[in-house]
Amino acid sequence: AGARPVHMMPGLDCLLAIFFVSLAAVSTTSSLLVINELNADNPGADNAEFVELFDGGEGNTSLDEYQLVFFNGNSANDASYLVINLDTRSTNDNGYFVIGTAGVSPPVDLLQSNNFVQNGADAVALYNKSTRSWTKGLAPTRNGLVDAMVYGSSRSADTALVNVLLPGQSQLHEDAQHLDSGDESLSRCQCCQALNSSVFRLAPVTPGAPNDCTVKARVTPTPRSNYSICKSEVLISEINSDSPGLDDNEFIELYDGGRGTVDLSGHVLVLYNGNGDYSYLTVPLTGYKTDTNGYFLLGGESLDPDIVLPANSVQNGPDGIAVYVDSSLSFPDSSSPTTNRIADAVVYGTRDNPDYSLISSLLQTNHQVDEDFSHHPGEESVSRCFSQAQVHPESFVLTHPTPRQANNCTGYPTPIPSTPLTTLTCPVVGRQFLLNRSGGLLINEVITDQELSGDKEFVELYDGGRGNVLLKGYRLYIVGGNTSKLTCVDLSSYSTSQSGYFLIGTSSVIPRPTVTLDAFDIDSGAVALYANQDKCRPFLSVENLVDAVVFGDGPKINTLLGILVPANNSIAYTPSIGYSISRTESTTPLDLLSFSLQLPTPGNSNLNSSNPTSVSPVTSNPTSVSPVTSTLLINEVNADDPGADDVEFLELYDGGVGNTNLDGFVVVFFNGNSNNDGSYLTIDLGTHKTNSKGYFVIGTSAVTPAVDLVQRAGFLQNGVDGIAVYWASASRFPVRTPPSRSGLIDAIVYSASTYPDDDLVNALLPNQTQAYENPFFISNGDETLSRCQCCQTNDISVYRLGRPTPGDTNDCSLTSPVVPTLRPGFSACQYNVLINEINADSAGAEEDDEFIELYDGGRGSVSLDGLILVLFNGNYGDRSYLTIPLTGYQTDSKGYFLLGAADFGPDIVLPPSSVQNGPDGVALYLDSPQAFTDQTVATSHHIVDAVVYGTNDHPDYSLIIELLPTLYQVNEDWAHHAGEESINRCFSFNQLHPESFQLGRPTPRQRNNCTGQSTPPAVAEFASTRCDVADRSSLTQSSIGILINEVKTGATSYIELYDGGRGNVSLNGMAVYVLGADTMEVRGCLLLSPGDLTSPSGYFLVERNAVKVEAGAVAVYANQDSCRSYASVDGLADAVVFGSGDRTDALLTLLLPDQMTVPFSQMSEYSVSRCECCTPFRRDSYQEATPTPGESNMCQQIGNPETVSGGGLSNGAIAGIVVSVIILAVVLLLLLGLLFYCRRKQRSQSEEVFQYSKKIDDA
Repeated sequence: AGARPVHMMPGLDCLLAIFFVSLAAVSTTSSLLVINELNADNPGADNAEFVELFDGGEGNTSLDEYQLVFFNGNSANDASYLVINLDTRSTNDNGYFVIGTAGVSPPVDLLQSNNFVQNGADAVALYNKSTRSWTKGLAPTRNGLVDAMVYGSSRSADTALVNVLLPGQSQLHEDAQHLDSGDESLSRCQCCQALNSSVFRLAPVTPGAPNDCTVKARVTPTPRSNYSICKSEVLISEINSDSPGLDDNEFIELYDGGRGTVDLSGHVLVLYNGNGDYSYLTVPLTGYKTDTNGYFLLGGESLDPDIVLPANSVQNGPDGIAVYVDSSLSFPDSSSPTTNRIADAVVYGTRDNPDYSLISSLLQTNHQVDEDFSHHPGEESVSRCFSQAQVHPESFVLTHPTPRQANNCTGYPTPIPSTPLTTLTCPVVGRQFLLNRSGGLLINEVITDQELSGDKEFVELYDGGRGNVLLKGYRLYIVGGNTSKLTCVDLSSYSTSQSGYFLIGTSSVIPRPTVTLDAFDIDSGAVALYANQDKCRPFLSVENLVDAVVFGDGPKINTLLGILVPANNSIAYTPSIGYSISRTESTTPLDLLSFSLQLPTPGNSNLNSSNPTSVSPVTSNPTSVSPVTSTLLINEVNADDPGADDVEFLELYDGGVGNTNLDGFVVVFFNGNSNNDGSYLTIDLGTHKTNSKGYFVIGTSAVTPAVDLVQRAGFLQNGVDGIAVYWASASRFPVRTPPSRSGLIDAIVYSASTYPDDDLVNALLPNQTQAYENPFFISNGDETLSRCQCCQTNDISVYRLGRPTPGDTNDCSLTSPVVPTLRPGFSACQYNVLINEINADSAGAEEDDEFIELYDGGRGSVSLDGLILVLFNGNYGDRSYLTIPLTGYQTDSKGYFLLGAADFGPDIVLPPSSVQNGPDGVALYLDSPQAFTDQTVATSHHIVDAVVYGTNDHPDYSLIIELLPTLYQVNEDWAHHAGEESINRCFSFNQLHPESFQLGRPTPRQRNNCTGQSTPPAVAEFASTRCDVADRSSLTQSSIGILINEVKTGATSYIELYDGGRGNVSLNGMAVYVLGADTMEVRGCLLLSPGDLTSPSGYFLVERNAVKVEAGAVAVYANQDSCRSYASVDGLADAVVFGSGDRTDALLTLLLPDQMTVPFSQMSEYSVSRCECCTPFRRDSYQEATPTPGESNMCQQIGNPETVSGGGLSNGAIAGIVVSVIILAVVLLLLLGLLFYCRRKQRSQSEEVFQYSKKIDDA
């Protein structure tokens, strides 16, 4: 007999086949993908440029779904100039994919031509092409954005491009001088957070390999050519920017070399933020002096400094500090660093990678000084030790702090020699040009210590009797003469009384002050009034000072006199006698001889009796006060005449002084259409003077009456352009000189169209808007931009449209156009929900009864998916200040949707004063919220409805013309009703028909109060089209990879986030919300910062006791810059809704449509725990489990928790499920087939074995 055949165990080969088929069916999850390295600018020819992508090291990741898009920052709309499709491509085994030129080594994965990457300011962005198919010429968007870099090889920043792709971040700078030899790239040095500029560093190039993040400084600093400085006796001597603990011992010390009592007038100290290279604090030093030993100290109160700075005022670095011989007005907040008129500077950090972009902007050599905690046990500072040379950072070393003492410089090596610099004698900006001679508002009466009469203390302001004057931009400071206590009161939201008075004081004063404060209890000190201030400051200065009173004899009185009212003497004041310091002599500001001690008269005319006393100076030799030099204002501008521009003129005004000598003044005209908004005409006013009424007119020969200085026809451009009056030499302004605030007296930026020029406005009038000379304002005749409030400088809000009055009083009587004109080419999106009622200005200071009501015409329960509500600020460039996505919400059963104060039971709660008083706008759009980030300019693109409103304001035509088809503003007038009133839709349910609104009593969630209305106006005809609704999935941020992992309510509550196990992932820009069930009210919100990272194992715990709701939701959002007062879909990364009953239905509709609540009781000892990772927005991923904060969840079955299948998935998720189902079906069919085959084969083999055995037996 032959050898017996060897068989496998019957069916084993089939089982192995089944195993391998099952294994092949297992699919991997989609990998992350980021931009990892960029080399856009090579030494010499750009023939070794590349972009490197990285999948986190997973390797062999398909790139089919991605497109790489390159944007041109120099084009009109930052349009795309190159699109690279990555179809059929994948990362290599190590996770890299390199796109570049033939000069790159090792060879790239996808070859491009030389110079394919522009040098900047430009951007490269990685998109998921499922949201859009990119081509050349398209503007950037965040829709579908996966990762992005905005970069440049110069300091010029493209803020518009940054704001679209990386809002709230800064542009990256590829510094060609970073390495002594060789090339450098922008390299990711922290993996793998997308859309985060802070993770990039300059490093040697490493295409297709791990980035080299070890290089920290250049080997040989290279001096900068053409560097000049202003001569100054005062230099930076010592800096302590990073003290242990709370940073409350920080200081900056200046030193005059030991001369002592050196006047600092004309100097300004500017602090720069290295994260973006912009100024964050400007300190004018005019009026201050060094002490007798030569020191001047700015810092914490415990150091007894000359200027008190709050804790953390001096940032840790890498940042910069610079001293300039210039006006503080040249350095508004967020100014770019400059060497113009620089006297000294230091760039410092705390062992940081040097900030070469800031260094190259301020210093002559590439040297950063680092403050290192490890250098000394305890406190340390950066001290000048080697020389008194200006702008010589190499002179600084680390020492123990010595404020107001000689620096501790013993035991240091030979100093680095300083490089000779070109030193200029720079003219000092005079004090008179820093003051604000706005006129009309004065300090009228002061009483600051009244213990004997019940603390009836107050400060009274007076507007000269005009009454109802808005106090926008004014701030009042009260400071003690014995301490550094400083109180600042923001007056921006108030106005004077009808009789012209405004009171700030204690609640016991009669009449009750508009602003109430605690008792002042100051027997010596100062009260100072400022204009044009956008925020309170921690110190006093000359800049924009309007008026001041200094009284008493405290130790700091001489300093206060020197800053506020030099050449005056303090007013002798004995508070216990019960008299007030009252203005009785004149209306001249900053003149202490105008005051005497009188009986208090709050809110009424001051007494002027010889008894009790006149003012007696503290010193025996009072000095008379020199009158303030008259200013020169831009009073009227006619830049655009009907037909030929042959009647143009510019009218200047000296405030009515008359016959003012104009020698030293120049008028400069700036061209907003040039590359740098440069000047096109400069007129020297030397030898001229104003007429007896105070006017001086520059214009064409056709102007009537005849002008004082004739110019050619068309000399005034139509705009967007600017006109500025300077106290300066005309030689300073050759043609194409860029605008500056140095020496600026007054300015206006104007246009005959609504197209904005933000750069020109920010250069001359930061944080304001341009004036609009509306050609439709007067139906028959010419109009001008006319000053209707004297005499505030550099304030665009004082201008109104009026009829021309050259050389005479301006015509400010017109408030609306005679014939409203339909805007041509206007179109809107159709929708069945409109704005129905607005209460923007409620009685009282809190304005807690404001609301906005939408209405669907009575249909009820209408979805608001795709709608967004945007609120625009008419006083700030017609830009958005609040955007509210409405996707996930719906109208109530009666058709109403309410946003407002919590007392109304609204659908969305708004904090008090969220709706500005006007002139402002409310608009409804059918668009993505990403199209309306903060400070987006108003537009009618995809608009559904809008209202522009005010409170008896002059119409805001620039905002109206952007939002509405007709020139119509609705005014909310307190005089209309006794009590509260609102703006009600009454005449029609037509969209964009503001004429349908009238004033009525507020009726939130009820029929509007429309009794007694007149005949409705006609409805304007305009195009109305159907617009696509933004898909819900395009608003969420489900790909961020941060999940809600566990929620514990009750006494020891917490929220646990999880990053999928990656560990050490930055949570910067993420926000965690706790929402109540019944009203969806935000019960708590935590905004996470750059220092918030997940643990090495991937967990992050939100503070305990954070969840105090028995039913509600926890939601996590990405890309947030602040906490909101409401929940939305926009930016939502994950959410879980928990509780019992139907109380959570509204939350489910908003956050997790088509899903169910996780059953949970606040009294439960368990937590809501994720038991399936890692898909967001899945209710069935959770169950009740034992709490495990910071550890893996314990997901064993507890009781019998209900199982719910998830729903409401995105299109991409549905497609993935469909594909998975198909694959599973195929696998099941294969398995069934294999099982059937195996059964048959097993029987055959068994039969064969049986027959074989039988043969053996027979044999």
